[in-house]
Amino acid sequence: MGDFRETSDRLSELGVSLQEQAAALGLAYQTLRLMRLEPDAKGYRTPPPPSSYRSAWAKLLRERAENMSKEADRLEGRLTESPPRPLRRPSVPG
Repeated sequence: MGDFRETSDRLSELGVSLQEQAAALGLAYQTLRLMRLEPDAKGYRTPPPPSSYRSAWAKLLRERAENMSKEADRLEGRLTESPPRPLRRPSVPG
């Protein structure tokens, strides 16, 4: 449990909202919030396996990093093509 919440907290520190984290996992925001609770709390939900959430969140971070790198290059004049595609804001299910 600790790893899931700690990883989620780290993503939040990096500017990835809980809504975006949930969407990357194909979950509703409320479900993610319940997964972040202590296991003995009412309403607690078991998080997905580490390989599942780590993979989904890593993909989300890589997409952001790629877009940010391209935008930085464009701002410095090293990239003359059109601006990168907009940041993907996954829709939140439910």
